[in-house]
Amino acid sequence: MGKLARSRKVPDELANLYEFANSLDCRRSTHGGVQSSTTDELGDPHALAAWMSERGLITPGARITPSMFSTAI
Repeated sequence: MGKLARSRKVPDELANLYEFANSLDCRRSTHGGVQSSTTDELGDPHALAAWMSERGLITPGARITPSMFSTAI
């Protein structure tokens, strides 16, 4: 379970789903006159593979294809 799910006391069974759904940060704010942009923790197939591997969802070193990435996102 990652820090976000743990801090929100999400049940273990839902932790990966919760963290996946919250990997996209759509908040908008302005700091020092500069508006923040949307950030996505899972911005490409490599990032998704690393995220899934860290959680034991795929074998370390497994490849996520662009098609698989598109389906996941």
